[in-house]
Amino acid sequence: MIMTVWMAFCAIGAGVLHLALVITASPVAAVPLGIVGAAEVIWAIIALRDRPRVLHGALAVLVAIPAAWAVVVVAESRGAAPLALPLETMLAASALQLVVAGLIAVRLRRARRENPDRPTVRPAGTLALVGSMLAAGVLVGAITTPALSDTAAGENARPHGEHLLGELTSPAGHDDH
Repeated sequence: MIMTVWMAFCAIGAGVLHLALVITASPVAAVPLGIVGAAEVIWAIIALRDRPRVLHGALAVLVAIPAAWAVVVVAESRGAAPLALPLETMLAASALQLVVAGLIAVRLRRARRENPDRPTVRPAGTLALVGSMLAAGVLVGAITTPALSDTAAGENARPHGEHLLGELTSPAGHDDH
């Protein structure tokens, strides 16, 4: 279950990054980015709920995604405008995808080596599971947050502590408290 948590958190992080890139991408790049981003988030939810059934298909998709990016880059380079996606964001999303692909490969390899009569995944203790969720959230957040700041969504986000209303003023006659 701990590996599944890490896979799901990384997939959600990559999906959020891909969805954030859709905003400023050209239509040629926006459609694949949107599809991949939504698929990653949906896959993460399904993997947490029904993990053994989604691993083989996900590994195939994660191998096919770099080929799809190559097609998008070639299509964009033949157009008038070059591919204008932030490199740091694409690298962060790719790194998270590679982590997911690596964990899936490890999980599938372990499953092949183990005896079919024994369960392939030992249940994790509650403390180990919560600790793993905390560590995965912190690490994925540390990768995803700076990468999101390079996107249009990050540029248009309000700084922490800033309110929509601006500076609050006191009503007339109540300046002293």
